[in-house]
Amino acid sequence: MAVSDCLRGRSPPSSARQIRTLADGHDIEEFAPPYTGGPIATIPDPDGLPTAVAVTRGGVLAVVNICNGSPYSGCMVRPTAHFYAKDHFTSPCATVPIFRTGLSGAFDDSGNLYVGGLSKFERTQIGVIVGGCSAKAILKLTPQYAIKFPSGIQIDTNDNVVILDGSSDQLDIFAAPAKNSRMLFLISTAPLNDTQLGDGLALSSDGKRFYISDWANHQTEEYAYPAGGSAIRILRSNPSCDCEGVGVAPAEFP
Repeated sequence: MAVSDCLRGRSPPSSARQIRTLADGHDIEEFAPPYTGGPIATIPDPDGLPTAVAVTRGGVLAVVNICNGSPYSGCMVRPTAHFYAKDHFTSPCATVPIFRTGLSGAFDDSGNLYVGGLSKFERTQIGVIVGGCSAKAILKLTPQYAIKFPSGIQIDTNDNVVILDGSSDQLDIFAAPAKNSRMLFLISTAPLNDTQLGDGLALSSDGKRFYISDWANHQTEEYAYPAGGSAIRILRSNPSCDCEGVGVAPAEFP
């Protein structure tokens, strides 16, 4: 099954390009507006099972892998987050081991990559990787509120860490960790009344809306941020769509 994740990431303001991961093809594809033609570039992924992408203001690309897809590993090898320097996509400039399963990733305004995933025993893991192309390790964070399945993560206009819990179908909003702290303190939660198994999250640049790709209902929903509740509208409904990613174009910044 393809994991097609059109998370917006953050590319430079002049760019409206969309980056998409293709787990079955082991690559990352880049598309230019109006997104109706084929990819303008293909970026190979060493692990082979990319599940999320994110881009900094300066153009550094990060790719989070759901597992290590080596034919010899059987996904038993710890997956990684790969960083690529702007316009240098032939090989990673940094590689950082992450969790047993990588699910989501997003940069904040300072270029720190927040990653959501699962441990070997299927426990939720949230972490942050600092340094971009100089990154060495992931720092594990402790959410104040229990998250069952972090299938989406983004940073809002107030630098809060916003996590989609795909198992509970709700949005959990945390304050970014203070300096020298690993705690994520809960600000609020938002129910997603029209979502069943949310598997992708995107925020609007004005901070007033968010979008969920709904795997079970085969559609994408638009909600008011941060309230959630009932969807404002259903943006897409397609019985053949296993919706596993959502993006907003052109690229947006908090």
